[in-house]
Amino acid sequence: VSTQSTGMLCTSFNDHLMKNVVDVVKEGAGNRAAAGNIAGLFLAKKGSTELSEYVLIASAMGLGNTLESHLKDDGSRVIDSTAEILVIRAFRLFLFSQLEMGPNSEYLVQSRSASNMYELNPSYELVLVKSIMSPGDASTAEQKQGFRGFGSKTARIPSEMGSPGALQTRVRVNDRFQYLTEGTAAELKNYVASASDKLTMYNVVGVQGALLSHLVRPIYISKYVFPRSGFCKDTTERALFRRIQKYIYKVPPPFKLSEPVIETHSVRLPPNFKSQDRSAGWGMINAAWESLRTQTGLAYTDSARDAKSRWEFEREVEYYEYKLEQAKKSELSERPSGLSKSNIFKKYSAVCRRMGLSVPNTYFMAKSQATGYHGAKSIVKNAFKTGLMGSWPIKSINTENF
Repeated sequence: VSTQSTGMLCTSFNDHLMKNVVDVVKEGAGNRAAAGNIAGLFLAKKGSTELSEYVLIASAMGLGNTLESHLKDDGSRVIDSTAEILVIRAFRLFLFSQLEMGPNSEYLVQSRSASNMYELNPSYELVLVKSIMSPGDASTAEQKQGFRGFGSKTARIPSEMGSPGALQTRVRVNDRFQYLTEGTAAELKNYVASASDKLTMYNVVGVQGALLSHLVRPIYISKYVFPRSGFCKDTTERALFRRIQKYIYKVPPPFKLSEPVIETHSVRLPPNFKSQDRSAGWGMINAAWESLRTQTGLAYTDSARDAKSRWEFEREVEYYEYKLEQAKKSELSERPSGLSKSNIFKKYSAVCRRMGLSVPNTYFMAKSQATGYHGAKSIVKNAFKTGLMGSWPIKSINTENF
Protein backbone atom coordinates (compact mmCIF):
# COMPACT_ATOMS: atom_id res chain seq x y z
CA VAL A 1 0.00 0.00 0.00
CA SER A 2 1.58 3.28 -1.09
CA THR A 3 0.38 6.21 0.99
CA GLN A 4 -0.67 9.32 -0.89
CA SER A 5 0.79 11.76 1.65
CA THR A 6 4.36 10.48 1.72
CA GLY A 7 4.66 7.89 -1.04
CA MET A 8 6.03 5.35 1.47
CA LEU A 9 5.52 1.66 0.81
CA CYS A 10 3.85 -0.18 3.70
CA THR A 11 4.08 -3.95 3.56
CA SER A 12 3.59 -4.91 7.23
CA PHE A 13 1.71 -3.91 10.35
CA ASN A 14 4.79 -2.21 11.78
CA ASP A 15 5.23 -0.30 8.53
CA HIS A 16 1.78 1.21 9.02
CA LEU A 17 2.68 2.22 12.57
CA MET A 18 5.82 4.02 11.36
CA LYS A 19 3.89 5.62 8.50
CA ASN A 20 1.31 6.90 10.99
CA VAL A 21 4.05 8.57 13.05
CA VAL A 22 5.67 10.14 9.98
CA ASP A 23 2.34 11.53 8.77
CA VAL A 24 1.65 13.15 12.15
CA VAL A 25 5.17 14.64 12.33
CA LYS A 26 4.92 15.91 8.76
CA GLU A 27 1.58 17.57 9.49
CA GLY A 28 2.82 19.16 12.70
CA ALA A 29 6.34 20.17 11.69
CA GLY A 30 5.72 21.17 8.09
CA ASN A 31 8.96 21.90 6.26
CA ARG A 32 10.91 21.41 9.50
CA ALA A 33 10.25 17.65 9.34
CA ALA A 34 13.57 15.92 10.02
CA ALA A 35 14.18 12.48 8.59
CA GLY A 36 17.23 12.13 10.82
CA ASN A 37 15.27 10.97 13.86
CA ILE A 38 11.51 10.48 14.24
CA ALA A 39 9.79 8.57 17.03
CA GLY A 40 6.27 7.73 18.14
CA LEU A 41 4.86 6.19 21.33
CA PHE A 42 1.69 4.12 21.12
CA LEU A 43 -0.65 2.74 23.75
CA ALA A 44 -1.98 -0.51 22.34
CA LYS A 45 -4.38 -3.23 23.37
CA LYS A 46 -2.25 -6.24 24.26
CA GLY A 47 -2.10 -8.83 21.52
CA SER A 48 -4.07 -6.72 19.07
CA THR A 49 -3.21 -6.62 15.36
CA GLU A 50 -5.79 -3.95 14.56
CA LEU A 51 -4.45 -0.49 13.78
CA SER A 52 -7.49 1.02 15.45
CA GLU A 53 -6.32 -0.49 18.75
CA TYR A 54 -3.02 1.45 18.59
CA VAL A 55 -3.35 5.02 19.89
CA LEU A 56 -0.49 7.36 19.05
CA ILE A 57 0.01 9.19 22.34
CA ALA A 58 3.07 11.24 21.34
CA SER A 59 5.28 11.85 18.32
CA ALA A 60 8.50 13.80 17.95
CA MET A 61 11.48 14.60 15.77
CA GLY A 62 14.91 15.75 16.83
CA LEU A 63 18.49 14.84 17.51
CA GLY A 64 20.78 16.86 19.76
CA ASN A 65 21.36 18.49 23.11
CA THR A 66 21.09 22.02 24.41
CA LEU A 67 24.37 23.90 24.38
CA GLU A 68 25.91 24.07 27.85
CA SER A 69 26.14 27.85 27.51
CA HIS A 70 22.32 27.99 27.37
CA LEU A 71 21.62 25.86 30.45
CA LYS A 72 19.66 27.69 33.15
CA ASP A 73 18.81 26.98 36.78
CA ASP A 74 15.05 27.52 36.45
CA GLY A 75 14.05 24.25 34.79
CA SER A 76 12.99 26.05 31.62
CA ARG A 77 15.23 24.20 29.15
CA VAL A 78 14.68 20.85 27.45
CA ILE A 79 18.23 19.54 27.61
CA ASP A 80 17.81 16.45 25.40
CA SER A 81 15.93 16.93 22.11
CA THR A 82 16.37 13.36 20.87
CA ALA A 83 13.02 12.19 19.47
CA GLU A 84 12.62 9.06 21.62
CA ILE A 85 13.33 11.05 24.78
CA LEU A 86 10.85 13.76 23.77
CA VAL A 87 8.01 11.25 23.29
CA ILE A 88 8.71 9.71 26.68
CA ARG A 89 8.57 13.13 28.35
CA ALA A 90 5.35 13.86 26.45
CA PHE A 91 3.94 10.57 27.73
CA ARG A 92 4.49 11.85 31.27
CA LEU A 93 2.31 14.85 30.47
CA PHE A 94 -0.29 12.40 29.20
CA LEU A 95 -0.10 10.50 32.50
CA PHE A 96 -0.77 13.70 34.42
CA SER A 97 -3.88 14.28 32.30
CA GLN A 98 -5.02 10.73 33.09
CA LEU A 99 -4.43 11.22 36.82
CA GLU A 100 -6.61 14.33 36.69
CA MET A 101 -9.41 12.14 35.32
CA GLY A 102 -9.16 9.80 38.31
CA PRO A 103 -11.40 6.71 38.03
CA ASN A 104 -12.65 7.91 34.64
CA SER A 105 -9.27 7.24 33.02
CA GLU A 106 -9.19 4.43 30.48
CA TYR A 107 -5.45 3.91 30.68
CA LEU A 108 -4.66 4.24 34.40
CA VAL A 109 -6.34 2.16 37.11
CA GLN A 110 -6.02 2.03 40.88
CA SER A 111 -3.22 -0.30 41.94
CA ARG A 112 -4.34 -3.37 43.87
CA SER A 113 -0.93 -3.83 45.47
CA ALA A 114 -0.28 -0.26 46.66
CA SER A 115 -2.72 2.19 48.22
CA ASN A 116 -3.04 5.68 46.71
CA MET A 117 -1.13 4.49 43.65
CA TYR A 118 -2.12 4.01 40.03
CA GLU A 119 -0.79 1.66 37.40
CA LEU A 120 -1.11 1.19 33.67
CA ASN A 121 -4.30 -0.63 32.74
CA PRO A 122 -3.12 -4.27 32.30
CA SER A 123 -5.05 -4.46 29.03
CA TYR A 124 -2.62 -1.99 27.44
CA GLU A 125 1.07 -1.88 26.59
CA LEU A 126 3.53 0.74 25.36
CA VAL A 127 5.11 0.50 21.90
CA LEU A 128 7.95 2.77 20.74
CA VAL A 129 8.50 3.16 16.97
CA LYS A 130 11.58 4.88 15.50
CA SER A 131 12.94 5.89 12.11
CA ILE A 132 16.59 5.24 13.01
CA MET A 133 18.48 3.29 15.66
CA SER A 134 18.91 5.18 18.93
CA PRO A 135 22.16 7.15 19.20
CA GLY A 136 24.35 5.65 21.89
CA ASP A 137 25.48 2.11 22.55
CA ALA A 138 26.65 -0.33 19.88
CA SER A 139 27.59 -3.97 19.62
CA THR A 140 30.65 -5.65 21.04
CA ALA A 141 31.80 -7.17 17.78
CA GLU A 142 34.88 -9.36 17.44
CA GLN A 143 37.82 -7.62 15.84
CA LYS A 144 37.80 -9.95 12.86
CA GLN A 145 34.25 -8.78 12.15
CA GLY A 146 34.97 -5.09 12.60
CA PHE A 147 32.19 -3.30 14.47
CA ARG A 148 28.51 -2.65 13.91
CA GLY A 149 27.25 0.68 15.23
CA PHE A 150 23.97 0.95 17.13
CA GLY A 151 22.96 4.37 15.95
CA SER A 152 23.76 6.50 12.94
CA LYS A 153 26.34 8.63 14.75
CA THR A 154 27.84 6.28 17.31
CA ALA A 155 29.91 3.13 17.46
CA ARG A 156 31.23 0.71 20.07
CA ILE A 157 34.81 0.03 19.12
CA PRO A 158 36.10 -3.38 20.27
CA SER A 159 39.27 -3.12 22.34
CA GLU A 160 40.13 -6.80 22.49
CA MET A 161 38.38 -10.13 22.01
CA GLY A 162 35.42 -10.53 24.36
CA SER A 163 35.88 -7.19 26.12
CA PRO A 164 33.12 -4.57 26.44
CA GLY A 165 34.79 -2.11 24.08
CA ALA A 166 34.54 1.67 24.26
CA LEU A 167 31.36 3.61 23.68
CA GLN A 168 31.59 6.62 21.42
CA THR A 169 28.85 9.24 21.43
CA ARG A 170 28.56 12.45 19.45
CA VAL A 171 28.13 15.36 21.88
CA ARG A 172 28.67 19.09 21.99
CA VAL A 173 31.78 20.32 23.75
CA ASN A 174 32.37 24.09 23.84
CA ASP A 175 29.60 24.51 21.27
CA ARG A 176 31.28 22.10 18.84
CA PHE A 177 30.55 18.46 18.01
CA GLN A 178 33.06 15.85 19.11
CA TYR A 179 33.09 12.08 19.29
CA LEU A 180 33.90 11.09 22.85
CA THR A 181 34.75 7.74 24.39
CA GLU A 182 32.68 7.43 27.55
CA GLY A 183 35.20 5.68 29.78
CA THR A 184 37.95 8.21 29.15
CA ALA A 185 36.10 11.46 28.49
CA ALA A 186 32.95 11.21 30.59
CA GLU A 187 33.75 14.49 32.30
CA LEU A 188 33.23 16.31 28.98
CA LYS A 189 29.69 14.99 28.55
CA ASN A 190 28.62 15.11 32.16
CA TYR A 191 25.34 16.94 31.62
CA VAL A 192 23.48 14.46 29.38
CA ALA A 193 23.45 10.69 28.81
CA SER A 194 23.23 9.11 25.37
CA ALA A 195 19.79 8.07 24.12
CA SER A 196 20.36 4.32 24.30
CA ASP A 197 21.81 4.64 27.82
CA LYS A 198 18.56 6.37 28.83
CA LEU A 199 16.46 3.65 27.20
CA THR A 200 18.48 1.07 29.13
CA MET A 201 17.78 3.02 32.32
CA TYR A 202 14.05 3.21 31.50
CA ASN A 203 13.99 -0.58 31.14
CA VAL A 204 14.68 -0.71 34.88
CA VAL A 205 13.17 2.42 36.46
CA GLY A 206 10.27 2.85 34.00
CA VAL A 207 9.35 5.72 31.69
CA GLN A 208 7.16 7.55 34.22
CA GLY A 209 10.14 9.35 35.77
CA ALA A 210 10.92 10.26 39.37
CA LEU A 211 8.02 12.62 40.13
CA LEU A 212 5.31 10.32 38.78
CA SER A 213 6.80 7.37 40.67
CA HIS A 214 5.16 8.93 43.77
CA LEU A 215 1.78 8.35 42.13
CA VAL A 216 2.19 5.66 39.45
CA ARG A 217 3.82 2.25 39.58
CA PRO A 218 6.64 1.68 37.04
CA ILE A 219 5.53 1.63 33.39
CA TYR A 220 7.76 -0.12 30.86
CA ILE A 221 7.94 -0.07 27.08
CA SER A 222 6.84 -3.54 26.00
CA LYS A 223 7.94 -3.36 22.37
CA TYR A 224 10.44 -1.40 20.30
CA VAL A 225 10.13 -1.16 16.51
CA PHE A 226 13.34 -0.14 14.72
CA PRO A 227 14.20 0.13 10.99
CA ARG A 228 15.12 -3.13 9.31
CA SER A 229 17.99 -1.58 7.39
CA GLY A 230 21.21 -2.30 9.28
CA PHE A 231 19.27 -4.04 12.07
CA CYS A 232 21.01 -6.62 14.24
CA LYS A 233 18.86 -8.23 16.94
CA ASP A 234 21.77 -9.21 19.17
CA THR A 235 23.21 -5.71 18.97
CA THR A 236 19.90 -4.07 19.77
CA GLU A 237 19.02 -6.38 22.66
CA ARG A 238 22.46 -5.83 24.10
CA ALA A 239 22.13 -2.07 23.86
CA LEU A 240 18.70 -2.00 25.50
CA PHE A 241 19.03 -4.49 28.34
CA ARG A 242 21.43 -7.43 27.96
CA ARG A 243 24.60 -5.42 28.56
CA ILE A 244 23.57 -4.78 32.19
CA GLN A 245 21.90 -8.14 32.94
CA LYS A 246 24.78 -9.75 34.78
CA TYR A 247 25.49 -6.57 36.76
CA ILE A 248 21.95 -6.06 38.08
CA TYR A 249 21.35 -7.31 41.60
CA LYS A 250 18.28 -7.15 43.84
CA VAL A 251 16.27 -4.47 42.08
CA PRO A 252 13.78 -3.22 44.70
CA PRO A 253 10.15 -4.02 43.80
CA PRO A 254 8.07 -2.86 42.04
CA PHE A 255 11.02 -2.09 39.76
CA LYS A 256 12.58 -4.77 37.56
CA LEU A 257 14.79 -5.32 34.53
CA SER A 258 12.32 -5.33 31.65
CA GLU A 259 13.18 -7.31 28.51
CA PRO A 260 11.07 -5.78 25.74
CA VAL A 261 10.15 -7.39 22.43
CA ILE A 262 12.12 -5.95 19.51
CA GLU A 263 10.66 -5.85 16.01
CA THR A 264 11.40 -4.02 12.76
CA HIS A 265 9.73 -1.98 10.04
CA SER A 266 10.85 -1.45 6.45
CA VAL A 267 9.67 2.14 5.93
CA ARG A 268 12.10 4.37 4.08
CA LEU A 269 11.46 8.03 4.63
CA PRO A 270 10.95 10.24 1.58
CA PRO A 271 13.97 12.26 0.37
CA ASN A 272 12.16 15.57 0.89
CA PHE A 273 12.45 15.05 4.65
CA LYS A 274 15.52 17.07 5.63
CA SER A 275 17.65 16.27 8.65
CA GLN A 276 17.90 19.46 10.68
CA ASP A 277 20.06 19.03 13.74
CA ARG A 278 19.06 22.42 15.11
CA SER A 279 15.31 21.86 14.85
CA ALA A 280 13.17 19.58 16.97
CA GLY A 281 9.54 19.29 17.92
CA TRP A 282 6.90 17.15 19.54
CA GLY A 283 3.18 16.62 19.61
CA MET A 284 0.79 14.82 21.92
CA ILE A 285 -2.70 13.43 21.46
CA ASN A 286 -5.27 16.25 21.61
CA ALA A 287 -2.50 18.88 21.73
CA ALA A 288 -0.87 21.19 19.18
CA TRP A 289 2.60 20.60 17.77
CA GLU A 290 5.39 22.46 19.56
CA SER A 291 8.65 23.41 17.84
CA LEU A 292 11.90 23.37 19.81
CA ARG A 293 15.18 25.11 19.17
CA THR A 294 17.78 22.47 19.99
CA GLN A 295 20.57 24.90 20.87
CA THR A 296 18.56 26.73 23.54
CA GLY A 297 16.13 24.02 24.65
CA LEU A 298 13.24 26.48 24.34
CA ALA A 299 10.03 26.35 22.33
CA TYR A 300 9.45 28.97 19.67
CA THR A 301 6.67 30.18 17.41
CA ASP A 302 6.93 31.32 13.81
CA SER A 303 5.47 30.56 10.40
CA ALA A 304 6.28 27.05 9.18
CA ARG A 305 6.77 28.27 5.61
CA ASP A 306 9.35 30.87 6.76
CA ALA A 307 11.11 28.54 9.19
CA LYS A 308 14.79 28.27 8.31
CA SER A 309 17.80 27.46 10.44
CA ARG A 310 20.44 30.13 11.02
CA TRP A 311 22.77 27.88 9.06
CA GLU A 312 20.52 28.35 6.03
CA PHE A 313 20.21 32.10 6.63
CA GLU A 314 23.93 32.57 6.25
CA ARG A 315 23.95 30.76 2.92
CA GLU A 316 21.09 32.52 1.20
CA VAL A 317 22.78 35.89 0.94
CA GLU A 318 20.18 37.56 -1.27
CA TYR A 319 17.54 37.17 1.45
CA TYR A 320 19.90 37.47 4.39
CA GLU A 321 18.66 40.74 5.84
CA TYR A 322 15.00 39.75 5.62
CA LYS A 323 15.58 36.35 7.15
CA LEU A 324 17.81 37.73 9.88
CA GLU A 325 14.94 39.98 10.88
CA GLN A 326 12.63 36.97 10.92
CA ALA A 327 15.16 35.11 13.09
CA LYS A 328 15.24 37.96 15.59
CA LYS A 329 11.46 37.91 15.82
CA SER A 330 11.55 34.15 16.29
CA GLU A 331 14.13 34.40 19.06
CA LEU A 332 12.01 36.97 20.86
CA SER A 333 9.14 34.46 20.88
CA GLU A 334 11.13 31.72 22.62
CA ARG A 335 9.51 30.34 25.76
CA PRO A 336 9.80 27.32 28.08
CA SER A 337 8.57 24.13 26.49
CA GLY A 338 5.65 22.09 27.72
CA LEU A 339 8.22 19.32 28.26
CA SER A 340 10.47 21.46 30.49
CA LYS A 341 11.09 20.39 34.07
CA SER A 342 9.42 23.53 35.34
CA ASN A 343 6.18 22.66 33.53
CA ILE A 344 6.38 19.01 34.62
CA PHE A 345 6.70 20.21 38.23
CA LYS A 346 3.66 22.47 37.80
CA LYS A 347 1.63 19.53 36.52
CA TYR A 348 2.84 17.36 39.38
CA SER A 349 2.00 20.01 41.97
CA ALA A 350 -1.50 20.50 40.55
CA VAL A 351 -2.25 16.77 40.57
CA CYS A 352 -0.94 16.38 44.13
CA ARG A 353 -3.17 19.22 45.36
CA ARG A 354 -6.17 17.69 43.62
CA MET A 355 -5.44 14.36 45.30
CA GLY A 356 -4.98 16.02 48.70
CA LEU A 357 -1.26 15.29 48.88
CA SER A 358 1.47 17.59 50.16
CA VAL A 359 3.63 19.33 47.57
CA PRO A 360 7.38 19.83 48.14
CA ASN A 361 8.64 23.39 47.75
CA THR A 362 11.01 22.61 44.87
CA TYR A 363 11.38 20.22 41.98
CA PHE A 364 14.62 18.95 43.51
CA MET A 365 12.90 18.09 46.80
CA ALA A 366 10.09 16.25 45.02
CA LYS A 367 12.55 14.30 42.92
CA SER A 368 14.82 13.48 45.87
CA GLN A 369 11.91 12.02 47.85
CA ALA A 370 11.39 9.29 45.22
CA THR A 371 13.72 7.00 47.16
CA GLY A 372 12.61 3.74 45.54
CA TYR A 373 13.09 5.18 42.07
CA HIS A 374 16.56 6.48 42.90
CA GLY A 375 17.48 3.16 44.51
CA ALA A 376 16.70 1.35 41.25
CA LYS A 377 18.50 4.06 39.26
CA SER A 378 21.63 3.67 41.41
CA ILE A 379 21.71 -0.05 40.60
CA VAL A 380 21.77 0.76 36.88
CA LYS A 381 24.46 3.40 37.37
CA ASN A 382 26.61 0.86 39.20
CA ALA A 383 25.99 -1.67 36.42
CA PHE A 384 27.32 0.80 33.84
CA LYS A 385 30.37 1.46 36.00
CA THR A 386 31.05 -2.21 36.80
CA GLY A 387 30.63 -3.24 33.18
CA LEU A 388 33.10 -0.54 32.02
CA MET A 389 30.36 1.23 30.07
CA GLY A 390 31.16 4.71 31.34
CA SER A 391 29.91 6.79 34.24
CA TRP A 392 26.37 8.14 34.37
CA PRO A 393 26.31 11.94 33.92
CA ILE A 394 26.37 13.98 37.12
CA LYS A 395 23.84 16.80 37.09
CA SER A 396 24.43 20.04 38.89
CA ILE A 397 21.94 20.68 41.70
CA ASN A 398 21.67 24.22 40.36
CA THR A 399 19.82 22.99 37.26
CA GLU A 400 17.18 21.22 39.35
CA ASN A 401 16.81 23.29 42.50
CA PHE A 402 13.84 25.43 41.49
